[in-house]
Amino acid sequence: MTQDIVYQLSFVVVVPLNSNMGGGFPPPFFIMAIVKAQVHRNYDVTYNTPSEVTVGTSNVADSSLGWDSNVDYRYALLQNVGSTDIYLRYGGAATTSVYHTKVSPGTQVELTDTVRSSLNAISSAAGGKVVLTLAAPDTSHTNLPNVS
Repeated sequence: MTQDIVYQLSFVVVVPLNSNMGGGFPPPFFIMAIVKAQVHRNYDVTYNTPSEVTVGTSNVADSSLGWDSNVDYRYALLQNVGSTDIYLRYGGAATTSVYHTKVSPGTQVELTDTVRSSLNAISSAAGGKVVLTLAAPDTSHTNLPNVS
């Protein structure tokens, strides 16, 4: 499976102009332009089989959630499909008072930037449920990602 990732670069060019050009212009005035460059990358990825994972009032970590701290995920999404708040902590045990991200019922959080770290979760009450969508590099492919 191939995932397209688009990166956009934007910057503003400011050019000061001479205030004596044609008279009548208040000194000085500027012309601004926005320049965008795009880079497309294709990656071969393998998606996990999503399933509901129960998160209780005790810390749940890594493999119990379906998370592997050794994988450089291309995409990672956690959805709170239960009726309790879920508290996430990266790199250490989660508690309801020590956490990095609180995920309310019916919401989701993208975890792509937290790769190569442990993922820990705890629920505010018994019966919390989450679904993780993970896209890991597909190591069965021997070709390198296309860069254009």
